[in-house]
Amino acid sequence: MSSWYQHWTDQDLRAMPRKGEELVCLYANVAVQPSWLVYSPGDGSVVHTEFGEGFSSVIPGGVEGRPAQLERAMRDNGAVWPGSQAFASPAAWQQFVERHSPGLHGAVWRSIGDFLGVTLVRSDIEQGLLPVALLTDPFG
Repeated sequence: MSSWYQHWTDQDLRAMPRKGEELVCLYANVAVQPSWLVYSPGDGSVVHTEFGEGFSSVIPGGVEGRPAQLERAMRDNGAVWPGSQAFASPAAWQQFVERHSPGLHGAVWRSIGDFLGVTLVRSDIEQGLLPVALLTDPFG
């Protein structure tokens, strides 16, 4: 399952995925940074991080299982800051990402698609041909 929901899912139990429900939410938040990635691997837990950062920075004791696999896919696509050993600065890494992909957002989207085995055709998106489900706002 993939969906869109604000990054505060952990504050409303009605928005929390249950065991067996894998959930990915990309909260682009382009106008007001940061952008967020929310992931539930199907075990009832939820982890979220800013675009450009991996789950390693928010999971005490390290990343394992599906979150580790997703983080690896993000690192492979340049969607996570690889550290100062690979680039002199975050700005140099950002320039690299911009040159080799459609930016950080594109690298995150590609990583999620690779990880889940989902491909979205740009023309289908632009023409509004994707299936949609309307979810009510639990805060409204």
